[in-house]
Amino acid sequence: MQKSRPGSTKTNLPPIVPQIPEQAAICVAELARRIPEFLYECQYRGHSPRTIEEEKSVLQKFLRFLQENEIPFCTSHNIRGYLTCVAEGGMQRGGRWGQKPATPVRPRTVRNHWGYLRTFLNLNLPRFSYHSESGQLSCLMR
Repeated sequence: MQKSRPGSTKTNLPPIVPQIPEQAAICVAELARRIPEFLYECQYRGHSPRTIEEEKSVLQKFLRFLQENEIPFCTSHNIRGYLTCVAEGGMQRGGRWGQKPATPVRPRTVRNHWGYLRTFLNLNLPRFSYHSESGQLSCLMR
């Protein structure tokens, strides 16, 4: 959590969402395809059934956010947008994902969403390396 400075407003967002190079943007349809694979991976790694349900819920909400906003490729900008949406109480039209009036969530909720997304994306996005001498970006596929 970022410390608030005098004159600034406190935020529920995690301190850093890394920049994802445009070349690393992943197709939303591909993200949707990879969610079940990720959940099987979580079972294999021994996550509890409750954790797997929470991961599934967060990923479905993230996918819904991308689809409802007609976002074809996911970038770091979209992740920040989603986390902002979560911090403000979910999808604004119906409040917390259509269940209640929109109310801010606790900072821990936003951090949990970021943690689950980070784990999912770390397994599904290619790694990039920037070579300062040549000025080139190299893709390190998994």
